[in-house]
Order: sequence, then C-alpha cells, then structure tokens
Amino acid sequence: MSRRHNKHLTFSSVQQPFYFWFDIAIIAMSFFVLLFGWLNLMKEPLNNILLAIISLAGLAPVLISALKALIKKKLTIDLLAGIALIFALLAREWQSAVFVSLMLASARLFARYTASQAKNALAGLMKLRPTKIHLSVDGKICEVSIEQVKVGDLVVVESGERVAVDGVVESGEASIDQSSLTGESEPVAKKAGEEVLSSTLNVSGSLMVRAKKVGGDTTFAKILELVEKSQASKAPIASMVERFAGRYIFFTLLGATALYVFTQKIDLVLAVLLVTCADDLAVAIPLAFTAAIGVAARWGIIIKGGEFLEGLTKVRAMVFDKTGTITEGKTKVEETITFGGYSQDEFLAVLGAAESESGHPAAKAVKKLIAAKGINLLRITKVHEEPGFGIRGKIDGEEIIAGKTKFLKDNGIVFSDEESGLIEEQKAKNRMVTVLSRGGRVIGFVAMRDAVRAGAADIIKKLRSMGVDKIAMLTGDNEKIAA
Repeated sequence: MSRRHNKHLTFSSVQQPFYFWFDIAIIAMSFFVLLFGWLNLMKEPLNNILLAIISLAGLAPVLISALKALIKKKLTIDLLAGIALIFALLAREWQSAVFVSLMLASARLFARYTASQAKNALAGLMKLRPTKIHLSVDGKICEVSIEQVKVGDLVVVESGERVAVDGVVESGEASIDQSSLTGESEPVAKKAGEEVLSSTLNVSGSLMVRAKKVGGDTTFAKILELVEKSQASKAPIASMVERFAGRYIFFTLLGATALYVFTQKIDLVLAVLLVTCADDLAVAIPLAFTAAIGVAARWGIIIKGGEFLEGLTKVRAMVFDKTGTITEGKTKVEETITFGGYSQDEFLAVLGAAESESGHPAAKAVKKLIAAKGINLLRITKVHEEPGFGIRGKIDGEEIIAGKTKFLKDNGIVFSDEESGLIEEQKAKNRMVTVLSRGGRVIGFVAMRDAVRAGAADIIKKLRSMGVDKIAMLTGDNEKIAA
C-alpha cells in the first residue's frame, strides 16, 4: 500500500513506526513529571533535570524534520517550534519547553491515529479479494494463490466464494451478488457466455470462468488503486496554508531576531516564539481533514482526499448509492400471503424446507423469519436449485417449487386471477416476491424488499436545509425496485 498520502506533514516523521512509542513515552513522562512537580512530590532540582531531558528528547525529531525541510528550501512550523524549544531551554523555562514538546508529540500521535482510520477502510476493501482460488487444469481442480492466475486460466467459483478475476462464464449457473460493485440489491443469475467481475460473491450455484483480466488489471484492483492514489491528494486550503506558513515563519523569525537585537532579553523572544509557534497552524488544518476522513472511513464512507472534502462546502447536488446507504442492504420479509387454507406457519414450514440449503438473500430473509417464529421445518428430498430462478424438491411425494413467478410458470404452475392480482400488487409496492407451490398449486408467497435505513428521510431533509437542492439515487436495480 502506498504511503504517499503521509508525505510531508508539518509534524516530524508522522509515518515512522518508531515515533509512535517515542511520542507515547514523551507524553507519559511529561504528564508524570509535571504532575509530581505541581504536587511537590519531587524536589525542584530533580524535577527541572527531568523536564530538561524530556524537552531535549522532544527537540530531536522536531529539528530533524526542520533540517530536512531546510535542505529542500522550505520553512515549516517545525523550524519555529524547534527555535522556541531552544530558547525555552536557554531561558531555563523548563515547563514551557515541556509543554511545546507535549503539544507536538500529541499532535503527531493524533495524526497517526486518524490517518490509520482511512487506511483501515482501504484494508477492509482489500479483504474482499480472495487470496486462494481454484483452477481447472486438464480436468483436475487445484488450489493456487491469486498471484499465480493468468489470463486464459479456467477458474472454478463455488457457492460462497468470491470471484477473483474478470472473466466470462464457460459453464455452470450461479446467483452472483454484485452489490459491492454495482449496488444491485438482488443477486444476478449468471450462465455460460455472461461476464462476471472480480470481488463479486457467488451466493449459490457453481461456475467455470475463463479469466480475461487478472491481478492489477481487474475492475476491483482498479477501484483499490483509485482509492489509494486519492489519499495522496491535498486540499487547496492545505496548500494555501503551506504557502502562508512559509511567509509567516520568515517574518516571525525576523521579528524575533529584531526584538533580541534591540532588547537583549531572551525571555521576551521566548514569549514571542511561544505565542507565534502556531500549533493551531501545524495541527488544526491537516488534522481537521485527516480526522474527518478517518471518521467517515469508520462509517464506511471513502473520501478521495482533502480536496474533495473541502469541495463539499460548494455542493448543491448529491447522488447516493442505494444498497447499504439509503437502504440497510439486507432483504427483509414484509408480508406473507397464503392460499388453499394454509396458515402462515404451515406455509413457512414448507417454504423454509425448500430454502434451507440456499444462500440466496431471499432465502436468508425467509430463514431469519422462520427462526424468529420458532417454526419446525418439514423434511424435503431431491432438492435442485436453479441459481437466480428457484428451487424444486419433494415433500411427502408432492413436488415443491419455490422461486420467481416466471420460474413456476415455466414448470407448469398455473396462477389464478386472484393469485396473479395479489402478486402484482406487491410488485407495484416495489417488493420482490418468492412464490411457493405444492402438488401443482400455489399455496402462497412472501413479499420482500431491502428496507430503507432508519433516519434516511431525516438526513435528506437536513441536506436540503443545508442548500443541497438536487438529490438523486444511483442504483443498479430496475426502476420499479428503486422507486
């Protein structure tokens, strides 16, 4: 993973792991030595010696950073802080020196922590990429690492596995969850001749995929690369502050030098340097962006960089992804309708048996409802699933068919006007419908949808009140489901 996005903050050596423990030590020692001094638990000579040692230790990384910047002909806040520390030590203002060291160590530590939050979001995306996959070689299945896959290889993708390449299905059928890439709430049925993309999940079925793009050329790898590169971007205000800081530091040092020449008083120069050390300039602006990006990352929001975060102040139109943003990203049973005298529990006992081995989101929603109700399932045999369409099996010798309306019709099931009308009513409400038949007749259906996230409407209203007057939803679903 690139570290370019950590490059040249005004704090010294933010990106070096050693400084994490170094800064922890500076903060801890400063706290205890200052506390013991204030409570008179430590005699003054020893207290002052320890404060001086801590200040000298804190001075080292600041001077290193300042010297590196000077070599590049740049003036940074570290230079000003370093000079302030030196004057504090010369004036024997031990507490002032320690406070400057404590402030800078805390800033570095907080910067490292908040930056790690954005890194964690990228690491979370990388977990979607499998490390091991199965290849079909001369009719035999072998497991290899993702790095060994080449264009043209035949990749085996079983139920529950993620697709590791961009390719074309050569054989098999499966339901593919593409929500991580396209936002589609429903899995898509894939069969021979159709394209599949890396990082998508096979929820049911089995596929043989001929690899067309592998490694860094896959769709998912390009997304990771885009996110990683964007972390290096710098907000315009941050660049402006850097330019201002150079002039600010120059005139501050010029003023401090003039003050010393005319007064010969180190304590006055120290006071000026401490006041103008501008820790807010060194800490507030870069950390405000880093912290905001980190908080957003913890909520699953990837911000491409400070430039785009700053640009939010000018936004008057917003487009949201539907699945997992406007909605919860989880299918939920909204209504259960039965026919032929079946109670809801009797109907669910049959449907649950049919869906028991399926990994389809609709099946998971049904199983969750049945578990909550504590319903015992019936025993089903000769189960056969056609991924993306439905399931067939037998209970007590009677044929059981569960799935989409078209799937049942293709298997010879005839719908009455009442049944068709009720199903169409549910579809008009933008709900997904799973129909169940037993012994050749429809006995009921469940209507489901991806529930709208609680508070989504309030957030939309708040955005409008903030001046965002155009709001749209981006989704891979069809118009009816998205409405």
